[in-house]
Amino acid sequence: MRAYRLLQLVQQTSRGFEAGAALRGTVAAAWGSSAGGGASGGSAAHRAPRSLVAVPRALYHKRNPFGFRVVREDGEELPGVKNLELSIDEMDEQRKKVERGVEDAKAAALKLLGARAHSRKELKVKLLEKGHELHDVRDALDRLQSVGLQSDEEFAETFARSKWRQSKWGARRIELELHHRGVSQELAAAALRSVFGEGLDMRQHLEQMHDEDAHGQHSSSLFAGPEQMLLEGVRRQWERMARLTEEARRRRFVAWMQRRGHRWDDIRGLLHQLEKEDAQRAIDGEL
Repeated sequence: MRAYRLLQLVQQTSRGFEAGAALRGTVAAAWGSSAGGGASGGSAAHRAPRSLVAVPRALYHKRNPFGFRVVREDGEELPGVKNLELSIDEMDEQRKKVERGVEDAKAAALKLLGARAHSRKELKVKLLEKGHELHDVRDALDRLQSVGLQSDEEFAETFARSKWRQSKWGARRIELELHHRGVSQELAAAALRSVFGEGLDMRQHLEQMHDEDAHGQHSSSLFAGPEQMLLEGVRRQWERMARLTEEARRRRFVAWMQRRGHRWDDIRGLLHQLEKEDAQRAIDGEL
């Protein structure tokens, strides 16, 4: 509190002082007044610490016009009072510059998010490549995340569902890609559950298909799961390879499935199912 009152007095009265001695006497009186209440100025001066010296500076600051600093005779700064190296205007300008950097990074991130969903890591890499400062990027992404404009959880689910529906990627390929894009293991696992449930089980699905074909029955649940979606997708891909020789067609299909991260058991089961369907169509005269 003493330091604060001392600071106020120096700001209000130091304009008229050209000699350090006159300012020193006024500062000492203020110190004593703040400590002793209604005592006279002379007695207050005697109570002031002898080591206290107020040093006016010639450097002009717009909002600190007298450029003062308060030090002790041994050169140590008075506790609670900071020496000013920059004017308040200069510090304000630095703060505004930082804020502009954050706003620029945020605007660039929003533009990227407008094109498609991104993980936090993807946005960070792209913004740094565009020349934004790291601290600006971090602050911008924190703000977007706090208001729900960027979420790794939503990105993971959107990415997993898109790659499954459009490209028929397997769970393993999706998980690896999410990890590469900076999504945590927990969020990646949750995204896979939202798409695949407890996981693909092509063997059980194909066995159920054969049983229902044998009995001439087809339940609606058979065509609602991810296994049926995968089967329909690979049927279309298998048809695109119809012009190849039998061996080349098999190799091309296996490679296509492996690139998408599917297990060998699933690949083998699907390949067997596709060749069986081709044989049945040949018997029926469709091929």
